[in-house]
Amino acid sequence: MRLDLWTLIVVTIFVTTLLGGLLLFSWRQSRRIGALAWWGSGFLLAAFASCLFALRGRAPDLLTVVIANAAIFCSYGLLWTGCRSFAGRKPNWWGLGAGACLWIALCAVPAFYNNFGARVLAASLLTAGYSLACAIEMRRTCPERLASRAPICIVLVLHAVAMACRPGALMAFGASHDATIFSIPWITAHAFEALLATVLLAFLFLAISKERVEQEQRTMASRDPLTGALNRRAFVERGERELAAAQPGEEAVLCLLDIDHFKGINDAHGHAAGDTVLENFARLAADALPPGSLFARLGGEEFGCLLPRTSQIDGYYAAEY
Repeated sequence: MRLDLWTLIVVTIFVTTLLGGLLLFSWRQSRRIGALAWWGSGFLLAAFASCLFALRGRAPDLLTVVIANAAIFCSYGLLWTGCRSFAGRKPNWWGLGAGACLWIALCAVPAFYNNFGARVLAASLLTAGYSLACAIEMRRTCPERLASRAPICIVLVLHAVAMACRPGALMAFGASHDATIFSIPWITAHAFEALLATVLLAFLFLAISKERVEQEQRTMASRDPLTGALNRRAFVERGERELAAAQPGEEAVLCLLDIDHFKGINDAHGHAAGDTVLENFARLAADALPPGSLFARLGGEEFGCLLPRTSQIDGYYAAEY
């Protein structure tokens, strides 16, 4: 089966536009994941750049070579910024536009602009660099365990490898001085790879955003909103699992903690002061407990902690500490 390049370009434009709109719509529905807005904007800009690429030979080279490639590099910059946002980092405006600025500066040099191979090399390296940068940022999304993170990194790395192979393909198959995207045999395979990567990334971006929201909801459902400690229900459920998983003969210690004269603090200084006492007590207690302990606010000023695989003597000293 032979793929038609024109068909791939048209499909890429419509699919990328649709996926960009879907990502922006998802962001509108849940603005807690700001990365969706960056990713959606990047996909829409890539669709615009594809429209300019399709005009090669029918519109001025300023649009189809300089501006089109600058737009595609900005779209990759937006994807990278979205990955930074998802990893909890601030946008890097210089990095976002660096690829486009470098491309425009290079195109201002006649020796570069008139050398098709040099343009392909620069464009391939810039695109591969942005793709690898996106993969690196997504790896920083820890300590969350998100199932879609590894597939996203794999797709980005494979796309970077494919882009980095373009100069080699150009050298292997050759291209004339006045070559266009429609006169290079292997460009159809490249267009298909780019379309496949676009579709995979869009759905994986949606999936990982959903996973984060669900994880946040599970965390909120299991935590006391004031102190950040486990709530009573989560403490009982996790405690039962810990005890059920214990080996025969293993000991465990359950401690019940209460803040003395807490009602007097509330009456004398107000509930805001009482909340501060609860927050500080929970923080100090959680820091003092050994790793693997379960700590929870059971209600009011009452707290509890379960020390798995701990003897009564060690539990006594832990409670006294």
